[in-house]
Amino acid sequence: MELTNLETLAEQQADTINHLKEKIEELGRQIMNQQQYVEERVRSDGASGLKQKRATHKGTRDYFTDSFGYSQIAAVHDHSNYDRTVGMGELNAVLNGVDFRTRHNDYKLYMPSLTKPDYHKTEPIPFPPVPPSVTAKHSVADQIQEMREYFKAFRDQNPQHRNYVPYFKPLLCYLEGAWTTDTKSLTEPFHSDRHFLDAASWFDLQTKVRYTSYTGGKSNSENYSYLPTKITAIRNGTVEYAQWNYRIVCHPVKTNLGRYDLQKVNDVAARFAMRQTNDQLSISRIPRFTFLANHNARKKWYKL
Repeated sequence: MELTNLETLAEQQADTINHLKEKIEELGRQIMNQQQYVEERVRSDGASGLKQKRATHKGTRDYFTDSFGYSQIAAVHDHSNYDRTVGMGELNAVLNGVDFRTRHNDYKLYMPSLTKPDYHKTEPIPFPPVPPSVTAKHSVADQIQEMREYFKAFRDQNPQHRNYVPYFKPLLCYLEGAWTTDTKSLTEPFHSDRHFLDAASWFDLQTKVRYTSYTGGKSNSENYSYLPTKITAIRNGTVEYAQWNYRIVCHPVKTNLGRYDLQKVNDVAARFAMRQTNDQLSISRIPRFTFLANHNARKKWYKL
């Protein structure tokens, strides 16, 4: 009799455990559906792109608050004191429905590796040669003066003054993101000489971001990123996670592009906030531009 009761109890416990497993899987699938709902909602709100840069201004009108621009577009700034480095602050971006926030970027002019198949491998963008008329000068001061003439020719788009075209090569730098399966160890999105993810693990990073978001603070070193984690599958009761990550890399452009291949966008909010005309903004870091693929009525797309 006692053995029968034990067997019955064991069967009941096994049924309870199986029932709980089924419910956990159902809840997990519902969480996955909720995540998909959030992403679909973000997708329907607008296309991928820059949503918000770090905010340093406010005022009595909406246009006094930073969005994707204000005093500088995309928080871009100068870092000529570092090798191959483009200054770029924190960003809030959307890629294919994923809303995320970056650390201070300050990315380097690197491109995906041409020799190594590993996704994370990059290599420096090759520099163009120095103009022979510059290297022919016998003093540094004369070389600097001659190089300035090339910059003037580029500014004026005048190859007759100096043939700058072989020495001023355009680059396309872009931000890309993906869901990765590397959820155990924190992986830097890309190399920067100045900034890094200040956390021991993805969980540690999420905890720090949660604290700063709740308290309205930030990392003084600007080394936190909000990079979401989601459930991607549940197999045999085992939950599989995916970690969102991003990087900024560049690509050499084969076609010669000039200043006049770019068209300035009239951002009314930036003009109102700075109390400047569209032409006045042109000589600052404030304006953004669109790419004219059919400049001079040439009905073709440039080949990158």
